[in-house]
Amino acid sequence: MEFRRKAVQFESLSGSGPRVQSFTEVFPRNVRQGTAGLAGYSIGFGDRNDRDFGELQIEVNSNINSTAVEVDVTFGLRDWSGEWDDEYFGLIEVLVLAELDAAEVSPIREDLQVTGMEITQATQFFRSENHLDSENVRPDNSIPLVADKTTGVRVYVDYDVASGLPPITDLSGELEVITPTETVLITPTATISPQRDSAIDRGQHSHTLNFIVAESYCRGAIQFRCRVFDASDATQVSAFVSQNVRFYDMAPVNLFVVGVNYTGQGLNLPAPTLADFLPDLWFTEQTFPIPGVVVTGYTTIDNFSEDMNASTPCAKGFTELNKLIRDLKGDSKDIYYGVLPDGDEDEDQIDFGSYSGCASNSVASGPIAAPIITAHEIGHRLGRSHVPCDFPSRCDAPGNPDENYPSYGNYPSDSIGEFGYDTVDNQVLSPAERFDFMGYSRKNRWISPYTYSGLMQQTDSTAGGSAATTQQRGSWNPTKTNILFLDLVIDRQRRVTRRTSFHYPAFDYNYKGKATAFSVEFLDECRNVLACFTLHEEIQCGCHHCWPRNFTPELPMPPNARWLLVWEDEELLYEECLPHPPSVAIDCNFDQRRQLFEINWTATHIDESIAEKRDDFWYLTQWQDVDGTWRGWMPRTQERRTFISTRLFGKRRTMKVRVLASSGVATGVNECLLHLPTPVPATVSIVLTSDSGRVDNPDNPVPLTNGIVRVHAFDDAGRSVSNPGFVWFNEAGQQIGRGHRFDLKQVQAN
Repeated sequence: MEFRRKAVQFESLSGSGPRVQSFTEVFPRNVRQGTAGLAGYSIGFGDRNDRDFGELQIEVNSNINSTAVEVDVTFGLRDWSGEWDDEYFGLIEVLVLAELDAAEVSPIREDLQVTGMEITQATQFFRSENHLDSENVRPDNSIPLVADKTTGVRVYVDYDVASGLPPITDLSGELEVITPTETVLITPTATISPQRDSAIDRGQHSHTLNFIVAESYCRGAIQFRCRVFDASDATQVSAFVSQNVRFYDMAPVNLFVVGVNYTGQGLNLPAPTLADFLPDLWFTEQTFPIPGVVVTGYTTIDNFSEDMNASTPCAKGFTELNKLIRDLKGDSKDIYYGVLPDGDEDEDQIDFGSYSGCASNSVASGPIAAPIITAHEIGHRLGRSHVPCDFPSRCDAPGNPDENYPSYGNYPSDSIGEFGYDTVDNQVLSPAERFDFMGYSRKNRWISPYTYSGLMQQTDSTAGGSAATTQQRGSWNPTKTNILFLDLVIDRQRRVTRRTSFHYPAFDYNYKGKATAFSVEFLDECRNVLACFTLHEEIQCGCHHCWPRNFTPELPMPPNARWLLVWEDEELLYEECLPHPPSVAIDCNFDQRRQLFEINWTATHIDESIAEKRDDFWYLTQWQDVDGTWRGWMPRTQERRTFISTRLFGKRRTMKVRVLASSGVATGVNECLLHLPTPVPATVSIVLTSDSGRVDNPDNPVPLTNGIVRVHAFDDAGRSVSNPGFVWFNEAGQQIGRGHRFDLKQVQAN
């Protein structure tokens, strides 16, 4: 029994009904028995307003015609009036079942044999004994596969041209993707010239028959079943070869995007928009062991003017920017990523010097239109260190290379080690010429099995649930604790400057660089030690011989801590008595004319000894997202008023905001509940991107070629719409694909 699932789209229309759409489902053999039925539907009126329901009509009729099942879908929707005067639309899902005639057995060509299937999503071990030293050899297809991620299947074929059978000069084939609910037949990306298996060069994509399996079929346990045949005579066929595979659920990388308005270096560049940044996520989504990147929100930082010219990693400009971004992070587990703008002309470009990106503890930042830098900095945020480099003319040597990075045989030190595979361009990436993106090679970047496996161990525990539901795996269940977001500077003379810091409940960030000789102690009122923490370098930095040293650790702070001490080994460098948290008063009102909430606040010291100091507070304002996450509305300020937009509400009528006041370390807090007088109409923005840029950019659209298109949907706050269930249709309204991505080559093939 064959199963096919289709979706039929009825565009919004009024004035007639019911309407009928038809499609034909073709099978490889005559249909003996067949039928079609309703599998689900999503309907509504054109204005999307609530109204009294009248009559819904859905009919699915089918007819068998040789090798095809012809299906008619009837759909109509009316309100209580019974008239066709209202616009209505619908998406009707249909399940087609067909029992086919028994297949005629073609003679199997004994000179044609499938010898293996390499199943890869970015990198994979396959026949690694042929090119790697014994220490790095792994079993075939031993890198786990990720659910909902596009998958490439490279089929290796042995052809004996000396067999005496009619010669085959052009080889094709078919791949059956057998899921629990359906069987899908996939054709290869191109035909190939067959040869002996021993002559196959794995680095040549044209030496294997390659198939691309869409993300929507890559779930759970499925089976790949493949055979190959003469492209000019499909009866000249090999035997079937099957392989069972399993796709594992991994959480996406949850990314909150912060656009930066840059006013340094004599420039005034507007913050990049979320839509303009989305193409930069292509490389991350292609190479990381994740189903995708979920954007959990978007905001901006205005008037950032630090000089970004850097001769060392994480120099002052990026360090100060990342501190502001950390102010916006709140208690979120998401990766907060700052995006610096790009000017229109050469003279309007930011001069970054030698380094154009930086990850600092739980946040990262980099320039727009730099997808590999974006992936590199996100990699740091997920605990990945630099890959070593021993070839100065090609790459810069990082100051803190990963000492555990494998030496892949005779390949360069930062080689990807195994053959990579680009499922977008059907391109094979050689380890002799491609280098891990966590290194400093200036071109030809991809991902190694080492980095891929390392990210796979981290992504599901760090990509916290915000806009999308994520799965926590394993026994570790992170919970919020009182975290001090400390900001310390230690100069060469060991003078310690503690900048204003805040503490509040948040998740502990557990990726650290190398340990230093410095440590922080918390003492109680009687100077008993409550907790002690070693200070670590930033993962990216590698600047342990450079001064001053900047530390921005996120430390669990005991609630009864009254002293903060900084040590270098056994030498006390700094101590500070911590007062009681200040008292915070907050007042929230809705400005009807401006459609904004006005938030005012004041703070006062509780300790009488410092009560006369009334203007030394710094403040953070935070709002609570739909899932309970507290996010920063703007970076720290000494102002006592702000205005909060209604776009943050989403579909809610109420939302909490809070103000945190710090006198240095001790932090007080107060909150209020905002009530939206009338609901704000929810809107969803759609953006189409390809690996070349934004397809739907009104100013500079990227032309559609035969690549893959990615659709993004997000709300007014920049949150990705959860599980939108994208379905792709052609001009006739027929379904041609499902999922976030669509391969345009499928249109050409049809």
